[in-house]
Amino acid sequence: MKNIFIFIFILFSINVIGQDIINGDFENHAYDECAYNLSDEEFNESVASIFAFGKAFIAGNNAGEVDLQTFDCYVDPFSGSWCAGISSDTSSFSDALALELTSALEIGSDYEIIFSLYSNSTTVNPVEVGLSNVNDEFGFSLGTFTPAFDRWVSDKITFTAEESSKYVTVRAMPGAFSWTQIDAFSLSPETNSIEDKRFEQVRIFPNPTSDNLNIELSKSKKFIQATIYDLLGKAHFKATYTNVAVIDLDLSSLPKATYILELEDAHAKQTLRIIKL
Repeated sequence: MKNIFIFIFILFSINVIGQDIINGDFENHAYDECAYNLSDEEFNESVASIFAFGKAFIAGNNAGEVDLQTFDCYVDPFSGSWCAGISSDTSSFSDALALELTSALEIGSDYEIIFSLYSNSTTVNPVEVGLSNVNDEFGFSLGTFTPAFDRWVSDKITFTAEESSKYVTVRAMPGAFSWTQIDAFSLSPETNSIEDKRFEQVRIFPNPTSDNLNIELSKSKKFIQATIYDLLGKAHFKATYTNVAVIDLDLSSLPKATYILELEDAHAKQTLRIIKL
């Protein structure tokens, strides 16, 4: 009985101190079907723990035009059943969202944010991710990230908290009319111990290869990211996979050269040298 109480106490403690984005997968809202061109006011009345404040231009007013999209609504979500679409325009206005955290960041602590981007516009505009203390201002920028046309890509940000921010913010960068879909925002403490851990077993073949590279893992991974760098450190490919033990990479579009394949999940990181013929 004593062990049971200890287990419950530990579990309760983890849930209390754990920090994350409350509605980072956009699943908690009032809609049953796709909702397009929502003004900031409409969005804020219907979506839990996320606040629209960018006021993108629509129908003659700077009111905002955020989308909530599910399957077959111009895009399939990266995870779960829903994602959000944010608009940018040629004006200085664009959609922006503030995603509430379960608790404020601790100053001096290290964190990482993982998120996924998609664009169903042939004109692809970057988005910017930041931190804020209020839900109607973008706050401090953590960087800009460019989605890919017609496919999901995942990115990761590591940072040290300089303020006790309460929101992760994201906005479309103005400059050209386009739509970007965003999904699967999560925040967790960042540790350096991952650098010292490798996967139990990884098999890649054929290597060298002229087209496809197969990656076999010892067991299925809930989340794994694959990135291919050239020897100068430039990334040529990045993708995130869920619930997989085998990954098939198409390298046919890469120039002939030697590359570094980096595999990373929440617990381990490993780099492997590959040759494209």
